Amino acid sequence: MEYTLTKQTDQERTENEGKKRRHLERAVPPGRAKLGKIGPPETELPAAFVAAQARGPLRRGRMDPDMLGCLRTKPGRIDSEVSLSMSDKIARWSCLGLGGAVLSHVCEPVYLSSLTVGEGYDETALKRAIVSRIEEYEDLPTKLGYKARKLDIFQTSLVFDSGKSAASAAGRATVTAPCAIGAFLDGKNFSSEVVANGRKLGASPRNGKWDERARPRISKYSIARRALKVCELAGIPLGSTAHDKTRTLTYGDLKAEAKAYREARAQLLGCAAFRAWVASSCETEGFALFDTVE
Repeated sequence: MEYTLTKQTDQERTENEGKKRRHLERAVPPGRAKLGKIGPPETELPAAFVAAQARGPLRRGRMDPDMLGCLRTKPGRIDSEVSLSMSDKIARWSCLGLGGAVLSHVCEPVYLSSLTVGEGYDETALKRAIVSRIEEYEDLPTKLGYKARKLDIFQTSLVFDSGKSAASAAGRATVTAPCAIGAFLDGKNFSSEVVANGRKLGASPRNGKWDERARPRISKYSIARRALKVCELAGIPLGSTAHDKTRTLTYGDLKAEAKAYREARAQLLGCAAFRAWVASSCETEGFALFDTVE
């Protein structure tokens, strides 16, 4: 095999530098509590983003960094137009809990009590983004323990060895790994799971198809199946849709049956600070959970 090396033309060099610059702009760590600048949108905005923007102030990534009090999508992500920033999500969790609609069938809301921040700590910005915005929700009637819980915010001087500052001080390049790590405690047994690109790390397709062994335990499908099993074992009643044998139960159906959670969510999204929240597409929640559970 032969390779031929050619010298870049000025035009090719300019195009490559532009690609690198746009990549770096999108790769800036997310979060609306501390904003930088980002270039103009390069792609057409999805319908969900446009619909949400019509309801209230919503900005993409770091567009209009001086505009405060608005929801922002997360920069540096493929789904950056539909995934909200981390501080927006924490503010929402402070009102609805971490479990979401599916787990509300089997447990009461679980709330964070505090947030500890290292580098980039800005107390004023953090309180504005996470604490002050939920004050309107505090006065609304809720059910089953849904209530705004203001986080205690702390600063730590401990250095995160894999963080940007530590890497820069050591002369290392920062690398963002495209994976997540899930930790599980089953009785006294502790285990962990690494997920890359939506599947267990190390899994591979068989004959061009992925089987159940590649599915992570922290996926929507796996969590919903386990929630259904708990409901079955504990005798927790679900709505008519879940027991309708003439149709296949979907993930969206299970969310729709969480009446109390949906009412609390509607109250939150009716508040001015959250009115422009980008809703999940029904197409991404229409996958079947089947009638039987493992």
